[in-house]
Amino acid sequence: MESIDVNEKEINALKIADKVDGATKTDLGRKIDIEKLINHGLLEEHYPLTKSGKTQKRPQFRTTEKGKQKYKSSTSPEELTKIIISNFTNLENSLKEFMKIFSSMTANLVSEISTLKSSITKKSTAKITSMSDSELERIIKEEYKKLDSEFPALGGVIEIPLLREKVISRSSIGQQKFNEFIKEMGNKGIIDLKFAMDTLSVKEPEKGIRLPKGLAYYVLWRR
Repeated sequence: MESIDVNEKEINALKIADKVDGATKTDLGRKIDIEKLINHGLLEEHYPLTKSGKTQKRPQFRTTEKGKQKYKSSTSPEELTKIIISNFTNLENSLKEFMKIFSSMTANLVSEISTLKSSITKKSTAKITSMSDSELERIIKEEYKKLDSEFPALGGVIEIPLLREKVISRSSIGQQKFNEFIKEMGNKGIIDLKFAMDTLSVKEPEKGIRLPKGLAYYVLWRR
């Protein structure tokens, strides 16, 4: 080990700083040249966690392995034993403090996740109470695509009653508003309205849309 000139007070400071979280500048003593001890690799800056789990802004100073060797070479066996016992006690207390912080942070995290999940669930299940025509068309298209994926064998031809039920469950519109909007989408060429051959060929003819041409009971998206 290189020869480093340190006085008795500096040796004592190295002993004091030999803890898990180190020691403050005040603990080491005002007359201690901390910069000198750091430059020689005997001390290092350390930023322990506060009780709230955040990193402490002001550094504390902790003895390095090199610093430990330095002060141990100048310390009696009896005094070294006392230091080791003291360090174990400090370590135990630090671990207990860390577990308290960790437990608090975990509880806060669980609470935040629960709140977030609740918020997401509410948003996903909440009905849209006011919407523009473009928003309503978007919802109809989304529900149409879901049903098309669920029943691929139908070739994109979806029953109007089934589509209406899905759309109304996501919005505040009623059956009449839905029917009028579907007819308008048909007139614009966005969808094709498909007619039932006769009222006996469908399960719920009363839930179709009566038009001069007949009973519109199916839709097929054109674009």
